[in-house]
Amino acid sequence: MAELSAADEGFAASQERRNPFRRVAAAVAAEGDRRILWLPVFFGGGIALYFALTVEPPLWLGPAVAGAAAGTAWLLRRRP
Repeated sequence: MAELSAADEGFAASQERRNPFRRVAAAVAAEGDRRILWLPVFFGGGIALYFALTVEPPLWLGPAVAGAAAGTAWLLRRRP
């Protein structure tokens, strides 16, 4: 039954299944110059997450996350 519904949806639906982040990428691209306005939201979320912790995070966690993010950005630098 699932195969029939997938066949009826056509090519666009199959592309959505292969790339689930396509809608997110389209929404981010639509924001244009307003993307910078999300920066305070993410800072506030990070601060709230930090204050919600019951113990202090280890010192190595910050550089590890920053290194992973920089590595991911470097790997994806040529993607549109």
